[in-house]
Amino acid sequence: SSDVCSSDLWQFQSHALLALAHTLSAAPASAALPSFATNARWQVREYSAQAAIALRNEKALLQLAADPNDNVRATAIAGLSRLAKHKYDSVYISSLGARGYPVVLAASNALAGSTDARAVPALLDALDRLSAARRENSRDERVSIVTRVGELGTPANAARVAPYLADFDTAVAAKSASILSKWTGTVVVAHALPFPIRVEPLAQIFRTRNLRLRITMADSSGGGTIL
Repeated sequence: SSDVCSSDLWQFQSHALLALAHTLSAAPASAALPSFATNARWQVREYSAQAAIALRNEKALLQLAADPNDNVRATAIAGLSRLAKHKYDSVYISSLGARGYPVVLAASNALAGSTDARAVPALLDALDRLSAARRENSRDERVSIVTRVGELGTPANAARVAPYLADFDTAVAAKSASILSKWTGTVVVAHALPFPIRVEPLAQIFRTRNLRLRITMADSSGGGTIL
């Protein structure tokens, strides 16, 4: 109905949809899926992506792969890869340009084994873009991308990978060295340059009398504060 998941029962309703999608008679889930896939709450759309995978509904997953929420997009991309392999490589390649790390990780993983000539240039561009931000929480995404470049690339790409021997993340540097060693036939050694550990007066802070920490949640996470 038009008010599907509009109440506080959205969790129960979403779980019910997913459960129905896994039954032998999935017709009710298929009928309800469009309403869930366009729901205003991103968590509901996330469940709809999982249901679409169970229902093998590629059309719904293509729609959700362009969702405004990164978690929904990542689930949909993983689903497309699982159901259709490289039929949607163009979607994965385009998704490498996403701002959200989960989307980039899903897209990189989905390109494993791709034969699309556009994949390696897009992967290298994504690696440069994420690395330029110099954020340590990009490790999984960047290691996945470097792994994919090592799998799909050739020695002609060595010049693009070489700078990452001195990456700030030791895992990225080590993976780059492994790839370059394979491509060149010689032992290439990583020389990572980790960020310096910032000195923080934590002991002084924690001894502060009546110390309180207030965490403000983003609206996309439900809002509110935790003290």
